[in-house]
Amino acid sequence: MAPPTRLLLVAEDAIARAGLRALADRSGLSVAADLAPEEALASHADAADVVLWDPGASGTFEAARALAARIPLLALPWTPEQARDALAAGARGALSRDRLEEQLAPSVTAAAHGLLVLDESFGETVVRPTPPADALVEPLTPRETEVLQLLAEGLTNR
Repeated sequence: MAPPTRLLLVAEDAIARAGLRALADRSGLSVAADLAPEEALASHADAADVVLWDPGASGTFEAARALAARIPLLALPWTPEQARDALAAGARGALSRDRLEEQLAPSVTAAAHGLLVLDESFGETVVRPTPPADALVEPLTPRETEVLQLLAEGLTNR
């Protein structure tokens, strides 16, 4: 049997770390340590297989970038935009706080095996960001619209 995946909990707030530790314990995960961000960046990263990072009041994942380069990091963003920022900073996943209890153990295992983990509530913003709509320089003529509709139906441009 493989040894349990060791989890490093990182949060600014000690109460948040305690809550995450209790949740990890209930999920059957082995917690290597629970630390404030500055402590986690200074040491202890080698003692864990996966990091669970709560950005706290700052809401930023920029400080996690150095840690995410060395060890798989799962983020706990508050918004889809923060999820996008976390992934841009190198996180291997973004978990929803609403469903953390059911998602934590499988997500940690997936991240430890090199998989990307993304809660569906962040999917549209992260995977399919909406590009700004460019206005047409000039509207299509009725004939251009007709040709475009015929092309969409699969006809050739002849």
